[in-house]
Amino acid sequence: MLMEDICGRGQVELLKLGVKNGRRHTVDVKLMPRGSVKLSVTYSTGLQSLSRKLSVSDSGIFGIPIGVLCQRERTRVPLVVTFCCEEIERRGLDEVGIYRVSGVASDVMSLKQAFERDTAEGARLAAEIDIHAVSGLVKMFFRELPEPLFTNELYPRLVDGIALGEPEAKKRIMASLVHALPPINLETTLYLFRHLRRVASEERVNKMSLNNLSTVFGPNLLRPAMGSSDYAAIAAMSHVGILLYLIQLPEELLASPPTPTRLHAQFQTIEEET
Repeated sequence: MLMEDICGRGQVELLKLGVKNGRRHTVDVKLMPRGSVKLSVTYSTGLQSLSRKLSVSDSGIFGIPIGVLCQRERTRVPLVVTFCCEEIERRGLDEVGIYRVSGVASDVMSLKQAFERDTAEGARLAAEIDIHAVSGLVKMFFRELPEPLFTNELYPRLVDGIALGEPEAKKRIMASLVHALPPINLETTLYLFRHLRRVASEERVNKMSLNNLSTVFGPNLLRPAMGSSDYAAIAAMSHVGILLYLIQLPEELLASPPTPTRLHAQFQTIEEET
């Protein structure tokens, strides 16, 4: 019998379990035509499942502030990001639904654990494992940052900036906000933007436009930590719109940081227009 063969089917009504927040429930599910399976179910609210948490490990890669991680690695962009993105560009650009299609959860966890043990080990496994597990790990890395890549502080300014009506002012201000990121965050952002543009350049084959990629990455890169901002409850579509706008900004605009005086004036413009 192959591992993929369906041995039976069953269902469980979660409402009848009386699940309570944070409690673990074990239930036996009868399968048809025969057999049973034991499931362990834990309920958590939507806000809890989306919350960002600092890793309890000082030596890990995931759940670590990105600046701390890069300082330890002596890099400008986290190694796990560069290794995985390079692997995707090597053998995943023609994969339909790259980044949208989820990798097998056990494969993603195996790859995560390999990188946590040793970066070189993780890179070797990334070169062999299913490419959707590699793309899944990239998303997981940004999702598990204790503070989003675009930071809690800049998030409300980005929300205000995307709402501006004058196109040229909006373009300059949004680019200025990107350059207001901490150096490591900025380098990682620009690296990721270049990577996502390469993925989207093969949209005819992989069916992943910049809009699709922004839908996937927007919440992972922009969603604030719980309680950090009044903007935390804004719908995910706001994240998508902001990220799509930023990725489509001219590269020369993103490559040239504004002078401090000009940046201050543009920040002031946001406050006056909102």
